[in-house]
Amino acid sequence: MKSYTVNIPGFTIGGDDAYAAIETVCATYGKTVAILGGETALAKARPALEAALQKTSLEVTDWRMYGKECSFANAERLAEIPTVADADMLFAVGGGKAIDTVKVIAGELQKPFFTFPTIAATCAAVTSIAAVYLEDHRFDRAYDANHPPVHTFINERIIGSAPAQYLWAGIGDSVAKYYESRLSARDRLILHSNQVGVTLSGMCAEPLMQSAVTGYKDAQAGKTSEALRQTILNVIVSTGFASIFLEPDYNTAVAHSLTYGLVELPQVEANHMHGELVSYGVLVLLAMDGADDELTKVYDFNRAMQLPTCLADIDVTVDELEPALTRALQTFDLNVMPYKVDKEMYRNAILALEEYDRSRKEVIGA
Repeated sequence: MKSYTVNIPGFTIGGDDAYAAIETVCATYGKTVAILGGETALAKARPALEAALQKTSLEVTDWRMYGKECSFANAERLAEIPTVADADMLFAVGGGKAIDTVKVIAGELQKPFFTFPTIAATCAAVTSIAAVYLEDHRFDRAYDANHPPVHTFINERIIGSAPAQYLWAGIGDSVAKYYESRLSARDRLILHSNQVGVTLSGMCAEPLMQSAVTGYKDAQAGKTSEALRQTILNVIVSTGFASIFLEPDYNTAVAHSLTYGLVELPQVEANHMHGELVSYGVLVLLAMDGADDELTKVYDFNRAMQLPTCLADIDVTVDELEPALTRALQTFDLNVMPYKVDKEMYRNAILALEEYDRSRKEVIGA
């Protein structure tokens, strides 16, 4: 049997006081730090970060905007800047693209890095995997930094004050972690790491759905609350930790493959967020799998969250599905499934969901 290693980061959640943990968490990793992030993210987080850093012995070598895209070319450019290259550690401040850019830099320079998410749209802040794009914004490939961040500092005040649609999309994406990993693992002998991942993914279902509606409303109102905290933790930490323990083939399934197909349609790519589309894909997954009780549960949740429940919600007609379904079947997301998925199964599930949506709306008068 081959050995394997699983690394998970520590995390701190709170308001601005979450950054106070920098002093004890980062002390053993060196004396200098370069801080990179998005323009808006740095503007939002810098005052609290500076206040916390003043109470440490860390020297900041650079405050620098990461750019506009997580690309290998951009990461290489940043890695060659002396104030970045010579720093003992890196801080990544912002959303997924900023954090993923720092992952690539840290991976190539073999430096420890720490994350400071300013939105809760993905679990990027706790994982080692970066989604890397070309300079023209087309997807390039996934990059593994070989180690996740040492620690993630979650400032719920900053996340709660960000545009609420990021959290909305993050919730939709996170719910899929449970349903996709459970489906992928069905009827397969999965051992400890994958078992832990599937078990952790359960936090992305019932616990997340219990807090998300209130948490999202509180985010819309710009206020912190226990519901918002629990929602953020499940979007960033639970989803991310499950992803770390799960092998790639168990991390995804029907909902993500359909999403990557749907974004082939220009109106979908231009007007809809990734997590929004994934949330629709979960309903298609459940319709395809004949999981009627779970379909009802997630459908009701999507309605409460104003996430999509039918093709019209994502600006697609049945007649436009062909290129989306062709692309969906080409993705790696379907590599491990309890049954072979084909185009007819996708179409039938989508049509079944359309009929279910119509019948439910007739009953509730919506």
